[in-house]
Amino acid sequence: MLGLSTSTIAVLVVIGILDLFAVVFGMNFLRARRADRALQAAGPGEALPPAPKPISRRDFFRGSLLVSFFVFLAEFGGASIAFLWPTLKGGFGSTINAGALDDIKSTIRESSFVYVGTGRFYLIGWNGQVTADVDYAAEGVSVDGIMPLYQRCVH
Repeated sequence: MLGLSTSTIAVLVVIGILDLFAVVFGMNFLRARRADRALQAAGPGEALPPAPKPISRRDFFRGSLLVSFFVFLAEFGGASIAFLWPTLKGGFGSTINAGALDDIKSTIRESSFVYVGTGRFYLIGWNGQVTADVDYAAEGVSVDGIMPLYQRCVH
């Protein structure tokens, strides 16, 4: 989408909402100013222009309920789209560069593990054998002698 980041889009949305508020606020002032001019223009014997109908309490609450409902729908829709939109720039589920294999192995020899924050996983040394009865992808584990462990238990 035009190469915009999420923070840029959020700023644009906030600016749009503030602009909408400013327009509504300004139109309210213009309406009040127009009513004052009409009152001043009317002479002593002339009929006054009809006053705007006051908003009843029921209409005010009905309008505020509808506005809050539509705001909720917009927030829920935006959050749902953000949740379902794939972010393939990095992190969990994508290919992550953890560093050079020799550097990782030397760090594992010194401190027994390496933490990779971008992928939220640990790398530990592993000298086990891959057997046919174990059902997991351990393609590079036996060759390289390291095993990745996710930061949280998935159970």
